[in-house]
Amino acid sequence: MRLMDFDMKTIGEPAVYVKDGDVFQLGDARIRAFLSPGHSRGSVCYQARKMLFSGDVLFYRNVGRTDLPGSGGWEEIVKSIRRLYSSLPDETLVYPGHRQATDIGSEKNQNPKVSQHSAQPTQK
Repeated sequence: MRLMDFDMKTIGEPAVYVKDGDVFQLGDARIRAFLSPGHSRGSVCYQARKMLFSGDVLFYRNVGRTDLPGSGGWEEIVKSIRRLYSSLPDETLVYPGHRQATDIGSEKNQNPKVSQHSAQPTQK
């Protein structure tokens, strides 16, 4: 089976299944997992100290695509992002999988796709 140009037979089974809220210790850093479906059904963001590594879920003034095969859909990514907004301090730095860094407070107030002020988030 091929998926996104990877041969699934060569990837193998995961060594660990990550659950929402799992905390991992890496040196002196505690890393917390946030299951964040939307861009994909299995999207996960990781928080360490005052940083969030958001992968393809949350970008500077944008969000991950939800129109690809295997995505969790628009409603799911909106729910995931709003959960991040409500769970993390505004000063949390966000390092997405692409483009420039941002912070939770700026995205809550200025992300045209999903802000805390938009009752109906927009895909376009």
